[in-house]
Amino acid sequence: MTAAATDLFDLFNNQASTTVRIRGLWPIFHHTAATAFTLPWRFDVIRTSAIGTGGTVHSVNAAAPAAGVVSINQLSTASAALPAGITARSVPTGGATAATLLWPMSFFLEEGSTANAVPQILAQGINWVPEYAHDQPWNLATGQGIKVRQITPTASTGVGVGWLMAFTVV
Repeated sequence: MTAAATDLFDLFNNQASTTVRIRGLWPIFHHTAATAFTLPWRFDVIRTSAIGTGGTVHSVNAAAPAAGVVSINQLSTASAALPAGITARSVPTGGATAATLLWPMSFFLEEGSTANAVPQILAQGINWVPEYAHDQPWNLATGQGIKVRQITPTASTGVGVGWLMAFTVV
């Protein structure tokens, strides 16, 4: 059961003179059983003004992170190590103070078997970070973060949602 208004994860930039550029955010659905859950799941993407506390601190370059753990994996092994002031955690229980609702998103789950998971499969291919060809990139300055909050409460439905976020330290 995921309660309403549960913060699923946060990423926070507390590194002086460093910018985190958010490049993408994708839901990853785990449809493991038939479900009769037909209400849409709503998630909010929120800018934060304080670092998250509690929860489980991220791992870096984990070969096989435990379930429910945020793992930050570098795409290039030649990249510099992630600065210590850039942190992430799963299910923060404190901090991660909401500053601005950036955008809500909803996913409609199709009733039936795992073979009928078309809405989830299609949603996984959509980058939920708005990208505008003639706009500035979406950056987190020092003292800013992002979190994803699940708004709709869910029982054990045979469907789970993980998240993939791509970012660059500039």
